[in-house]
Amino acid sequence: AARTNIGGQRFGADGRVTIVDLDGATRIWNPNGGTVTGLPAAGGPIASAAATPDRRVVVTGAADFTRGRVLVRDAGGATLLDWSAGAHVWAVAIDPSGRRIAAAINDGRLVAASLRPASEPRVITRYPRASAVSVAFDATGTVIASGGGGGQLRLSGTSGTRVLGRHDAQ
Repeated sequence: AARTNIGGQRFGADGRVTIVDLDGATRIWNPNGGTVTGLPAAGGPIASAAATPDRRVVVTGAADFTRGRVLVRDAGGATLLDWSAGAHVWAVAIDPSGRRIAAAINDGRLVAASLRPASEPRVITRYPRASAVSVAFDATGTVIASGGGGGQLRLSGTSGTRVLGRHDAQ
């Protein structure tokens, strides 16, 4: 059988690992029991993934430098949100409650959207002349940490009204 490259992986609080392949497949692996649960292929290379702690919702970011895509699906593979990012999606995150997602986009945007109730993604912050490449929520789900090209880390409120803190790597 042909092998693919792993595009991203992330541990969940329960020890299971969400794995995405550059061929578009998403799997949830339980290393303790060896079981694997798969979702249907997303239709393109996937660079990053995140899941709710109960694994009922999985969000993926597409590795496509011209279109990019943020896809949110339930455990059965049904699409909850399918958004064209317009550029490569470096990283995605889902808050601890499973209500909000965020994505770091190659064109410098950090975007966020609500899943419950559903909302369109909106820009939280923008890295001028650099890519947004990493993203994570804090334990409360109210602050988003993002990293950008040029060695900058930002803490932003989920409302996107202001940058709460900034660190420049030396």
